[in-house]
Amino acid sequence: MENKTTTKIILYIAGILLLVSGFGKMFSELVFTNGLANFDLRIIESGYGNWITAPIGIRIFVGLEISVGFLLLFKWLNNKVLSKLFLVLLLFYATDLMLGWNNLLTENSLLFFTFSKISSLVLLPFLLLSYVFLKFTEAGRNSWLSLAIILPSFALVFTLNPLFIENYETVSAPYKQNQKNWKVIADAFQKQDININEGNYLLAFYSTSCPHCNDLAKAFGATYRGYKSKRKILLVFPGNVEDTDNFIARNKCEFDFIRITSDEFLKVSGFSFPAMFSIENGKVQGFWTGDSFSFVVRDQEFKK
Repeated sequence: MENKTTTKIILYIAGILLLVSGFGKMFSELVFTNGLANFDLRIIESGYGNWITAPIGIRIFVGLEISVGFLLLFKWLNNKVLSKLFLVLLLFYATDLMLGWNNLLTENSLLFFTFSKISSLVLLPFLLLSYVFLKFTEAGRNSWLSLAIILPSFALVFTLNPLFIENYETVSAPYKQNQKNWKVIADAFQKQDININEGNYLLAFYSTSCPHCNDLAKAFGATYRGYKSKRKILLVFPGNVEDTDNFIARNKCEFDFIRITSDEFLKVSGFSFPAMFSIENGKVQGFWTGDSFSFVVRDQEFKK
């Protein structure tokens, strides 16, 4: 009787830890929706995935965390099945801790486990112990009620952190290139010994006060580092020096850039920002604004 009580307590605590880890990722930015965007970037920057796989993978992983957490509390799934799902999570946690430990001094958080690396040294052995207890408890029965946990758990994750068809489209917007306006851009970069009329470049037009520009700039920096990209990235800003320097430091997007007048900025960007241009020998080959710079486009452009 005492052993059964101890086992229940251990598995209850393990279930709560998994729920905290799963829900902690979704609401880590103190927002109700799209809270996993930060984890998308961290996985990509760490080289664990790309823009095709990472957004889907992290949502499946969090859905699994929440599902297993609830199933440990309610035991509505056969132990053999539940222990295998639990083991998958433990392997990810353990690998994450081992691979990320060298970066402890600069980043004290993990990709797949919400808790810090220090606390994970205590929590991970406890979860391993919980797994052992789960393996050697009575097998139990599969119940259709397990679907009442698993399906809503995954649905919740994908509802609060949706992925749209637009995220996987590659459509470039129409753009009429005005040579007079673009000469301003070319001349400004030429002063930095950068000739955009020769070679391939990806130009991003950002306003320092635009929230979407800040988000995309973070994605640019994370993708460039995670992909170990050789793509030539250039930034264009309106505004003053201080705003630009703060923007680059805040979003860790340290690329060559120029500043032009607001009027010139709007004319070239098509009165939209953020605006991205794929340039080949001075000619615009692709043009995207805002969300149209999709996951697939990011993947393609940063692999060039």
